[in-house]
Parts: sequence; C-alpha cells; structure tokens
Amino acid sequence: MNFFQWLQSIFQNKGNTVGNDNSGQIPEPNNPSAKVMGLDIYHGDTVTDWTLVDKSCQFAYIKATQGTGYQDPHFAANMKGARSAGLIAGAYHFVDLAADGKAQANYFCDYIQVNGGCDFAVLDWETGNSEPHSAFDIQTVKAFLDQVKVRVGKRCFIYAGYYLVQATSGDKSFLAEYPLIVPSYSAQPKAPAPWTSVNIWQDGESASITGVAGHSDHDVFRGDLDDFRNLISYCSLGGA
Repeated sequence: MNFFQWLQSIFQNKGNTVGNDNSGQIPEPNNPSAKVMGLDIYHGDTVTDWTLVDKSCQFAYIKATQGTGYQDPHFAANMKGARSAGLIAGAYHFVDLAADGKAQANYFCDYIQVNGGCDFAVLDWETGNSEPHSAFDIQTVKAFLDQVKVRVGKRCFIYAGYYLVQATSGDKSFLAEYPLIVPSYSAQPKAPAPWTSVNIWQDGESASITGVAGHSDHDVFRGDLDDFRNLISYCSLGGA
C-alpha cells in the first residue's frame, strides 16, 4: 500500500480523519528498532531519477523557500517526482531569524499551495541573528510554526542542531509538540531540551544515493513505515 492509498483507507474505513490529534504529544514508534531511510534535497542537488531514489529511500523533504525572498526553482519538479515515485514527500523552509516569522510562514505556505501541497512540512532552523542566540529567535520560530498551523493545518517537523537549540534563550517549552530532526555526522544524535528523543537523524551530508547525481544529505527515521505514517497523521491537523 502506498502513502496515498493509506490516506484513502483512513478516510474511507476508519471514520477517523487524519489530523484530529490535538494532544501535542508526539507518538512514540511501536517498532523503535526499525529504520526508514530518507533524504533531503535542495536546489544544489540534482535528482536524475526519483524512481531509482525510491529503491533506497521512502521519504524526502525538499526545499521550498527561504526567508521571504527565495523560492527554490526545482521544488515543484522535485515534489512531483518524489510523489510520483511513491515517496512520502515533505517541503521545508529555511528560516531567516532576522525576519518576521508569520510573514515567512505565509510565503512558504503560498508557494507550497500553488505547487500541489506536501505530505509534511519542515522548519529548517540553522542560523541565529545574535550570539548567544536570543529570545527574539525563538519568537520568530514560534510565529512561523503557529502560522503554518493556521494556513495549512500542519504541525511542522523541526530541523535543528543540538547546540543551537541549547544556546537559544527564551521559553522553548512549546517546541516539544513538534517532531525533531537532528543533524549529527560522527555520533548518535542528542535531543536538546525540551525534547526527550530524536525522530529523524540526519546521519550524513555526503551520501551516495542511487538516482541523485553527486552526494546528498541522508536521513534515518526511528521506527518502521507504519510508525512514520502515524507521525505524519499526528502532524496533520486537517490541512492539505
């Protein structure tokens, strides 16, 4: 059963639409020893054949926008290719912490909506506008996450490094409801507070993946494919 058939079965057979989980409690995987492989793609990567990528990866998250002034020109083609090949396909936004978070969310949502939507959304939180990272940064992140919920009915995954989150001041307790992606290339990833576990581990930035020219980032989800689908369901609050 592919992802779209699974969604259809939820609506038709269970009477329990995707997106009714307002608990804010990230579901734990039923099979935490399993692994689902994925990758993340941006304009600097060249995917030559998504059907070949599908042989080794079952999900992808694809760059859509950055700040309020950049749209990845390859997003639409990459999203169409990934979905056509049967991958669970997400869209990500690279946040500009010096810009308005709500405005960035609207820019991101506008772009993904005119390009057919996505299966899940990701906030790529990498850089700060001050050292140590200020409470202004976390306010920008929160404004973005809140507005994505309003616009497309999705909880975002958050991509963030352990030390960046630790160094950011302000109230971070709200982050705990959002699934976490952590990059760590030489050791097992650690979850920064307020998280207690990592959902997706970006374990490489120079992986050789069939169907991708050169090298790309590689990701590992902790759990099996049903666990991943369950997490996508948790993140869907009724949007597209």
